Amino acid sequence: LVASIRHELAAIRPARTCCIQAELDALADSGRRVEVSLARTVHELTTELTQRGVVRTRGGLPRAHAEERAAAFAKSGSGRHCRLSFLRGRFLARGSLSLASGSVHLEINVSGGEATHLARIAEVEQLGGHRRERRGKGLLVWKGRDVLIDLLRRLGASASVAEVEARGIGREVRGNLNRSVNAETA
Repeated sequence: LVASIRHELAAIRPARTCCIQAELDALADSGRRVEVSLARTVHELTTELTQRGVVRTRGGLPRAHAEERAAAFAKSGSGRHCRLSFLRGRFLARGSLSLASGSVHLEINVSGGEATHLARIAEVEQLGGHRRERRGKGLLVWKGRDVLIDLLRRLGASASVAEVEARGIGREVRGNLNRSVNAETA
C-alpha cells in the first residue's frame, strides 16, 4: 500500500507551469533515495517544461535550493497549488510512510531550517504535522490515520486513501467484534 501511495503521487502531473517547477525543485534533493518512479517523474516533468518552452536554470546544491524554495513557499504570498506541489515533491523525495497495524506515521526528513519552512507551509494549508529534531536533522511528522488521510487526499492520492480508509474500517470492525466477544465470554 505504501508503494501504491508513492506511485499514485508520483503519477500526478500538475497543470500549471509554476506547480511543475515547484515539484521539480522539491524532487531535486532526494538524498540517497533512488527510485524508478522518482526518476520517471523528474523526466516527465522536465520534458513537459521543455515542451512549454521553459528553460530551467538552477545553481548551487540541490539541498540548499530546496531550502530556499521552501522558505519562499512558506511566505503567504505563494499560491496554494504551488505549496501543495512542493510538499508532494518533498514527500516523494525525502518522506517515509509507515502503515503499521496500530498506527500510521508519515515523516519528511530534511535539514532543520527546511523543516521549519515546511512546518509553516503545513500550518498555512491547515495540514497538521509537527516539526521535530532527530540526530541534528529536522523532521516534519504526521501521526494518526485521520490526519494522514487528509494530508494524502490534499496531495492527490485519492485512490490509495480509499484503501487506507477501508483497512481502517475493517480494523475498527474487528476490534469492536473482539470486544463484544470478550465481554460476552467474561
